[in-house]
Amino acid sequence: MIFDRMENAALYDGAHPLFAAGIALAEQLIADNAPNGRYDGEDGVYAIVQAYESNAKAPEEVRFEAHRAYIDVQIMLSGKETVLVAYEPDCKVDTPYAPDCALYTPDVFPVQNITLSDNTFAVFFPLDAHAPGLAYEGKSEKIAKIVVKIPV
Repeated sequence: MIFDRMENAALYDGAHPLFAAGIALAEQLIADNAPNGRYDGEDGVYAIVQAYESNAKAPEEVRFEAHRAYIDVQIMLSGKETVLVAYEPDCKVDTPYAPDCALYTPDVFPVQNITLSDNTFAVFFPLDAHAPGLAYEGKSEKIAKIVVKIPV
């Protein structure tokens, strides 16, 4: 997992050959003030612009997800949410991969807790089970986010 501010995104270009292309796609969507939806880039990279209300579930009610075919780059445009992260091999599978995403029961510990806020991003690799969209400090709020999918 990587967690940082957008102005530092270029520091991670070496993390994957398509990382820079994914960030460039997201930056173009931000500049264009793109509406919600899916946007295809090159070489299988795509981005999803989304808006939703963060979820006020308790951590023990949350299901984690992990992806086999894609790296997730989650970029917060506005709002603040909590994301829980766990090591995927330590998780108990609730719903097997179908085809890219598996879901896990919430009894996964230890977990890390990060806060995505304006102009921050997190990169989740296949071994990073994550539960995004949780209300920060229990307060649900409107979220605007771009999720970039980079093929592994």
